[in-house]
Amino acid sequence: MGIASNQATPQLSDDIGERERLAAEDIRSDLNELRYEVKALTRALRRYGSLRAADFSEQATRMGHNFADDTCEAISDMRHTLVEAESELRHNLRSHPALWTGALLGMFGLGVLVTSSIGRRD
Repeated sequence: MGIASNQATPQLSDDIGERERLAAEDIRSDLNELRYEVKALTRALRRYGSLRAADFSEQATRMGHNFADDTCEAISDMRHTLVEAESELRHNLRSHPALWTGALLGMFGLGVLVTSSIGRRD
């Protein structure tokens, strides 16, 4: 009986050692596979980030161009409005010169009165 138990112990420890070795190989294999997957994920994230940055850059450029176009259009509209207002003012001045002369003389007189009243206070 003693001999059989001595022979079983080395066999049992060999089996345990073999299982540990196989488990360690499986863990190494899983770690290598995990490293590969992490590297692939890193590359994919880098590509995604580059594409998103390019999209944002294109979108910002488009928005800048649209803003510049809108600004130019607004300035052109304002110029057109000012030209029309100037034309209308010239027409009114030519059609009613006495009215405008009277208005200008009235404003000048009002300015003289305000200035003289301020001068009297001092």
